[in-house]
Amino acid sequence: MSRQLVRTTCASMICCMMLCAISLAEDASTPSPETPWELKIENILDQKLTESMDFVETPLSDVIHVLSENYHVPILLDHRGLDELGISGDTPVTVHVSDISLRTALRLMLHELELTYVLKDEVLLITIPEMAEEELITRVYPVGDLVKVYPWQKSNVSAKPELSVPVIGPPQPEGPSSNGPISNQVLGQFVEGIGNVGHERLLSSQGGVRSNGLDTVIELIVMVIAPNTWDEVGGPGSIGALTPDLMIVKQTRDIHAECAALLSMLRQIPPVHEQELGKVYSFDQQGTAEERRIKQVLEERVTLEFVETPLTAVIDQIEQKHNIKIQIDQMGLEELAISADALVTCKFEKMTLRTALRWILRDFELRFIIKDEILYITTPDASAEALTTISYPVGDLIGRKYADDGSIVELDFDSIIQAVMIIQPESWRYLGGWGAIVPFRQRGLLVAYQTQEVHEQIVDLIAQMRAAREKTGYKPSIVQPDPSEVVVRRYHWPECEEKDHEKISQFPPRDAIEPVIRKIVDQSAGQNPDVKDSYIVFLPDRIVVRDRRDVQARIQQFLDELGGPDISQSSDVTDGKLRGGGGMF
Repeated sequence: MSRQLVRTTCASMICCMMLCAISLAEDASTPSPETPWELKIENILDQKLTESMDFVETPLSDVIHVLSENYHVPILLDHRGLDELGISGDTPVTVHVSDISLRTALRLMLHELELTYVLKDEVLLITIPEMAEEELITRVYPVGDLVKVYPWQKSNVSAKPELSVPVIGPPQPEGPSSNGPISNQVLGQFVEGIGNVGHERLLSSQGGVRSNGLDTVIELIVMVIAPNTWDEVGGPGSIGALTPDLMIVKQTRDIHAECAALLSMLRQIPPVHEQELGKVYSFDQQGTAEERRIKQVLEERVTLEFVETPLTAVIDQIEQKHNIKIQIDQMGLEELAISADALVTCKFEKMTLRTALRWILRDFELRFIIKDEILYITTPDASAEALTTISYPVGDLIGRKYADDGSIVELDFDSIIQAVMIIQPESWRYLGGWGAIVPFRQRGLLVAYQTQEVHEQIVDLIAQMRAAREKTGYKPSIVQPDPSEVVVRRYHWPECEEKDHEKISQFPPRDAIEPVIRKIVDQSAGQNPDVKDSYIVFLPDRIVVRDRRDVQARIQQFLDELGGPDISQSSDVTDGKLRGGGGMF
């Protein structure tokens, strides 16, 4: 059913799109806003519990009534959906939580019943996960600041091509700005393309980065945010380009939150060409404040000793002593036939709490993850499925190749990606897992979708790389050309296809361009008499020049400033072969 709903009628999509267009915020860094009733419920869910949530074998309907009354939130049960699981308002609920948000408390309580909730028609609806997946929301994200393609991005080669990205509707070469209204024509073209969702724009066979900056952002999102939920792999969600700087996403509320968080993280780091060489950039905040605090607590050195102590008592002591919230996945333990009162005997001295807790849980084949505001003890399978997205600024660790004019031509992400993927190789998508690591070249970032355990190892690996650099003085490869070196360069002329005639007609004719380029070369010959055999050849589809690099840079700048068709996609030639065609170094 959920997949069918992705292919909604054109009429309903037009309504959704118009609502998004009307509500588009003036701030180009945020998606279209939520309605007042959604914001109200979301704010209440984020508030801490006003009192402990203690229920023992209490009917679900009674629990919902108490929460609705105490927090002034309209909460309803989806009786039709619950009937499919044999659950009713009389189903008993046992839960004991405090000092956490209402959102987390609800999720913990509903998890034990294999239920979830959605916001729908001004109420908080308790329902089944399958129904929640069908409650998709369409939002427009202005991403103009993230989709600008710099010259050095056009020739980059990614580590490996992964997932192709469908473009919803026909590509729009021109359209409204992210701050302006969305025209009905654009909306109509978008809806018209809904039937062509299966059409794809593929990466090149070498894995080259697309020239369309928005495609790069879309590819990043579908690979590192809930990758099994997008329509191209059979999921319900969809994503595409509405205009060159507007991205449209149809997804669940939680996945929209992840998309917004990722885009916000990307914006915290300056474009790589503006980054100071060798400087370590970092995020002020990544994850919630409570998640960061729990991670800090886990790094504290502790001394623990237990003799024939029930696991629940051990967890209670650790929770109280270190002031963190810990919950046990009761349903998961039941699946493994493990009792929460199983006895623990251990002794650890001056060990990090993280390591000690892992040793305690290892005897029961259990794991822990940090989830929302709590440390959650669960099964290995559940732990392996709890993948999260984290961005890593690595601009200080990647090699760079510069052009004649001082701009960056290429970035070497391959070396660091290969090093990272040595960590638990079977967990990466290439070998059957769901893990992915994607470079966001514009900001010098690696974005990884992985388990918390693998993320910890990535953090450690990057720290080791930086420590080694400080200790040995090692620096990434920085290739800066000698301006006096003589090279042969080809400047490609646009193909005279019918669709380009109008654009080409606006460009200066070749007989006006040739004298300028000849003059640049002639001036160089007068200034640099030691350069022998320099030449310039005008061919039907390209211009070939042999001269110094600084002269080539002047020609490149001249062609770039002309605008019009992109005839400045140049390439160096040595002994009749392209230089650098197969990789960076």
